[in-house]
Amino acid sequence: MFRRDYLIRFDRQRSSWLLLRCDDSAAVAIANYPTRDAAMAGIDSIGRWLADAGLMATFAAEDEAGTVIDERSFGGSVCVA
Repeated sequence: MFRRDYLIRFDRQRSSWLLLRCDDSAAVAIANYPTRDAAMAGIDSIGRWLADAGLMATFAAEDEAGTVIDERSFGGSVCVA
C-alpha cells in the first residue's frame, strides 16, 4: 500500500503552522494554518480524504519547541492473528 508521511511544524518566521509532506529526500510545505488547532483539523480532513482514496497517511504534530505531541494514522488495515 502506498503511504505518505506528513508533519505539522511551527514556522517562527511566518508565525503560523505548516503542513509538510515528507519523503526520503525533502519536506515540502503544502499548507499553512494560523493556529495549531486549525492545522490538526486540516490533517483530519486530509487524512480521511487520503484513506477514502485507498492511501495510507501518517501525521505527526510538533509543538513550538519541536517536540512531537500527537501522531495519527489514516487508511490501511490492521490484521489480528
